[in-house]
Amino acid sequence: MHVIVPRRVLWVPPLLVGAAAAMAVSTSTALLLYDSPGLGRAVLVIALITALSLGLGLWTGTQDGGEDVPSAARWWVGLLVALVLAAGFSGLWDAFQGFGATRAAQGAGLAIMTALPTYFAGGVLGRLGAFSEMIAPGLRTRVLVGVVVGMAIGSSVVLGALGRPILAVTAFLGAAIAASLGARIQGWIFDRLPRMRLELLDSERPEIRFRVWETVAEQRTLRILTDDGETVAEDPPRVGSWQDGLRKTLSGVQPLLFLGAGAWWAVDDVTWWVHEPDPGVAALAARGFGWSGETVLDVVGFPAPACWVVVGRRSLDAVLVKCGGPEAFVNRARASDVRGVWIGGPRSPLPEELARAAEAAGWIVAAFAGAVPGRDVPPRASARRDRVWFLGRREDLPDRVDSLFPDNWRTGAEPLSRGSGGVQ
Repeated sequence: MHVIVPRRVLWVPPLLVGAAAAMAVSTSTALLLYDSPGLGRAVLVIALITALSLGLGLWTGTQDGGEDVPSAARWWVGLLVALVLAAGFSGLWDAFQGFGATRAAQGAGLAIMTALPTYFAGGVLGRLGAFSEMIAPGLRTRVLVGVVVGMAIGSSVVLGALGRPILAVTAFLGAAIAASLGARIQGWIFDRLPRMRLELLDSERPEIRFRVWETVAEQRTLRILTDDGETVAEDPPRVGSWQDGLRKTLSGVQPLLFLGAGAWWAVDDVTWWVHEPDPGVAALAARGFGWSGETVLDVVGFPAPACWVVVGRRSLDAVLVKCGGPEAFVNRARASDVRGVWIGGPRSPLPEELARAAEAAGWIVAAFAGAVPGRDVPPRASARRDRVWFLGRREDLPDRVDSLFPDNWRTGAEPLSRGSGGVQ
């Protein structure tokens, strides 16, 4: 999954924030200096307060909020409120001739028209920096470039308006409009990235986690079960994975028996069962994926003849132990007249004992492999190579497995003609 479009417009929100902050600081500086008796000292104080407010906002905004996708929503709201307050105060400042240029009035003006907007602008920029790094490392540079360009534009707009009959409140409201537009654009980007909506945990085994991720704009949901950070199962399967290939190749056939949560994928209008050897993983997978009691098997078995068996490589060793070894597994499968056994996983090797047992029983052993692209947004995943093995009768071997290619054929089986691409 790639986020090309959000990357292209990532520089726009910081540009608008920089423009809004520069307009606010330039306007407030012009107002405060106009009624200030000590010009040099006033400039120094304004510059110091601006730098401190911006730095504090940046530091606060970059603090880890524990979010997988950093959000700047509260900072955007704070910036908009600060700019509106500054606009209102600047209107009163003009109406009452700077309140007599008292120290209290200038202090209040400095706080409301300069410190508050720059603090929230710094917070927004801090969150945008973290947000950009989440999309891809190194994108923080685009945020910096956008800020610098935006500040130059904002300052130029205010300087160009000096000496013209334009009220200060107009400049602050213009800054608020720029900030509002930046918030809308960042929200548009935010809605095109996955966000975690649900997390289920096993209190006895906290390393097992089930999470649900949603992408608002695309109305897409991703459900993932992990064990100690390793992905056990996900729905829907990653594009190009062995599960995705089998899901398309075996579409519509029944019944299906999944051995291991990692072998499972969501199926409709098809009879299926699943057995997960690890009780903790099985319980959390049933809760998260919504497996019913009728479909979950407590023991390894072949509940119906002529079924297709799909085994996750992660669970294969435990399945073979429960069946009494590779030879016993093959014999039980043949006795149940299964149409074929699929064993898949990342770079999945096939145990030699199992291959020999299948060949001794008259089955062929064939393999398909393919590349699975990485996922560069949460939940992140590295690119990998998958392999799925087929054990069964030659006549049940499909012409092809979607997204995968024949790899490492055994027992002298020649590639069959590429025809329908599916299983009848």
